[in-house]
Amino acid sequence: MCGARVGALVSKNTEVMATAMKFAQARLSPPTLGQIAGEAALATPQQYFDDVKEEYLSRRDILVDGLNSIEGVTCPKPGGAFYAMAELPVDSAENFCQWILDSYSYKGATVMMAPAAGFYASPDLGTREVRLAYVLEKDKLKKAVEVLRHALEEYPKTLEAQSSAVQINLK
Repeated sequence: MCGARVGALVSKNTEVMATAMKFAQARLSPPTLGQIAGEAALATPQQYFDDVKEEYLSRRDILVDGLNSIEGVTCPKPGGAFYAMAELPVDSAENFCQWILDSYSYKGATVMMAPAAGFYASPDLGTREVRLAYVLEKDKLKKAVEVLRHALEEYPKTLEAQSSAVQINLK
């Protein structure tokens, strides 16, 4: 139940409960349907969770191993969640992510990634990193790695062409 916020706060302290209600009404509080789904999930057989965990570990390994096979890419293997943070051989992950969506496709496909800088508290961190979710099926993850591999080969050529065009316009 990705993104589900389920929980309860119980207290006899009326001040604590009044303050908690203010936060619950103003921020991300668990919706009623999320609470009901969370309660129903408690009856789910353990085998379901074992199977889901195995599937996501397999997806993670396909993505992370594939990323690490690309020259210049570094991707630690995450121990939780369903996304990985990868450092790319680019000057700006934000520019690269925009370029790959707007201007690039390989065999009719592209890859959507989130620039990682927004996930750090310090503005100078994550500028060359991207966040990739491994929620797709295994074959699609393999294809995404292939597309990214080719995009990283083409991206420097695009930057050189843009730089040359600027130099020509300045003359």
